[in-house]
Formats: sequence, C-alpha cells, structure tokens
Amino acid sequence: MSLEELLEGSILSGKKVTLCVTGGIACYKSIELLRLIQKAGAKVKVVMSKMATRFIGEETFSSLTGEKVTIDFEGMEHINIPHSSDLIVVAPATANIIGKFANGICDTMISTILISATCPIVFVPSMNWAMLKNPFTEENIQKIKKAGHIIVPPDEGDLACGEKGEGKFPTLDKIFFHCEYAISQKSLKNKKVIITAGPTKEYIDDIRFISNPSSGFMGYVISWETAIEGAETHLITGGETFNGEKIFHTQKVETAEDMLNEVEKLLPTDIFIGSAAVSDFRPVNKIKGKIKKDKTERMTIELERTKDILENVRKYSKIVVGFSLESENIEQNTIEKMVRKNLDIIVGNSPDSFSKPYGKYFICYKKNGGTEIEYLGDIHKRLVARKIINRIIDKI
Repeated sequence: MSLEELLEGSILSGKKVTLCVTGGIACYKSIELLRLIQKAGAKVKVVMSKMATRFIGEETFSSLTGEKVTIDFEGMEHINIPHSSDLIVVAPATANIIGKFANGICDTMISTILISATCPIVFVPSMNWAMLKNPFTEENIQKIKKAGHIIVPPDEGDLACGEKGEGKFPTLDKIFFHCEYAISQKSLKNKKVIITAGPTKEYIDDIRFISNPSSGFMGYVISWETAIEGAETHLITGGETFNGEKIFHTQKVETAEDMLNEVEKLLPTDIFIGSAAVSDFRPVNKIKGKIKKDKTERMTIELERTKDILENVRKYSKIVVGFSLESENIEQNTIEKMVRKNLDIIVGNSPDSFSKPYGKYFICYKKNGGTEIEYLGDIHKRLVARKIINRIIDKI
C-alpha cells in the first residue's frame, strides 16, 4: 500500500500550511511534498528564497497552488502569512536558514516569517554531510528542538555533490509523519503502546505454512495514530512494515509464539492493541525439509492451539483493545469475546476487510457499567484507527 493510503482522514485536512522552500538542490523534491500535503486536504501557501528560484521556477509552485509565490517583502506579508498558518514547513532547510532562525536573524522574507511564527515549524534539513555535522549546525539544530520546533532527521545515502553520508532529503512518509505530529494534541504523551498486526505463519514443513491474507495495514495505521499523538509506540507485525521502522519501533515476526515472545519482552504497557490476525492453531509436529508431493498421496496434519496473546497481556496492561473477525453472528460473537477476555474496547469486522483499505467496522466499549456499540459502516482503516484512539483517550 502506498503513502497515499494514509491521506484519508489526515489531521492536516482543512489546515493552512506555509511551505518555505530554500536554496538547496533538493528543492525540486518540495514539489512532491506540496502535492502530498494538498492531497491530505490542506491549503498550501509557498514562500521561496531568491536562491531557491535559481534551482526551480516560481511558476511551478504558483501553478500547483493557484496563487502567487511570495519571494520578497510585500507590505505586512511577513506577519500576515505566519499568523494565518496552522503549520510552517521549511523544506529543504539549508544550514543557512537553520542558523539564521536559531540565532534570531531575520534579514530575508523566509527568516522573518519564521521569527514571526506562532504556529509549529517543521524543518527538513538537506545538505552535505560535513555541513550537517559541523558543530555550529548541530548546536543550531539543538536550539531549534529546545524551542519546541521539529527537525526531521535527514536520510543517509548518495548526496547531490557525489559524496555519501547523512544529509539526504528525508522520505516523504517521514516528513508527512512529522507534519501531522507537529499539529497533534499529543494526547498519548508519556504513554507506552504495544500493537500487534498482520498474520502469523505456522509452518507445516520448512517451506509451507498455515496463514491468512492479512497485510498488517490496520495495525500500521493504528501505530501511526498513536505515534502522532506522542506515544512510545511499538509495532509487532507478521505482515508488511510499510516503512514503519523509520517512524516508530517495529519488530517483524513470523509465528504466534514469536509474536507473544516479543510482546512479553515489552510488558508492562499502558495500552495494548491486538489487531493481529494470529493463527489459532499450529501443526503439532513440523516436518523437517520439504514434503515431496510425488511421495505423498494424502496426509493428515495434527493441529494444536496457539497461546492466546490477549489473555496473556491483560494483567500487564491498563487498557486492552482487541479485534474480532467473524464470518457470522458478528455482533453477538464480538460482544461475547469482549466479555470473555475482559477487554476495554473491541473492534468487530468481517473477512471482507482483509488486505483492503476499507471495511465495515463497529466498536464495542465499556461505559457506565454496560456495553456501548458505535457503528462505523464502510470506512477507511485510518479512520477506524482514529476512532479507536479517541475511545482510548476517553478512558485515560
């Protein structure tokens, strides 16, 4: 699944974002960032430095935003722009603009806008590794962080100058995450969250296994939501990671036993969310090597129950959220599971949601000594994740 799957229900939707483009070779990548933020539902105003216009024409940005690009001082725009913004993103952020902002210098339109800002600012550094590691640049970055603004860690790799090292323009998913984090309420700050996701594989022999088509996307978007709310987030998945390792703690596993072992290493926790499609059974005896088809006409595989992860985490977690995937009597079976496993919240759905961004969901939760049900209908998984997080916040 692509980064665009995360745009549905983005908290950037309806926000006013100012994109400040400074004079680095990576400024052409700001075009992609602009389009991404727009697709998330935000209105974007672009401000360019004079040096940036030597790399890319201002007409490119004005065509994409439908309004004039600001470069020089015009009236009170250096005050009006930052005071009407919900978020300012400096991408790329050169050593020059980082140094100016950190030391209170405002001799250009962009540096004056930054000094005048009352909203969060996200800096996306991109420069040669030696410039990034210069003690003065490092000191300036720390000043900016201490002031409460955000520095997106640059990537490591091939740089425009032909050298290799840290200083490469970060991936869009990393920048997008920090933009959402910057404007979130941080409602889960100082909370530890463990999320399980994806399928598990229970091996019949060294090649074949019992599993299911879960991708792990639901657990990924839940992890994303908890992380932008400020939680210490740990994703344990048997599915895809969707670049989650760049954003929060991610551990890849295969079997149900592996998943349980990784969960137990991290306990206790404030919140546990079990969205994984864990195999309920595994072969009693795994066969070494590969079963040869030409030597086997028929075979019987004896199965045994795997350990229930939810039951093992209840006494070590303050809030426990489970999922109930049912093919029949969905509502009744979901409520019974919630009671049986003493869950605080449970999410019900059918197998139709496997490996798809959308699905039909409902949430059951304890309230005033009883059970309440919120029907979500056919909804994007990120919106389901946000609903779950809101219910968790209500219980904290």
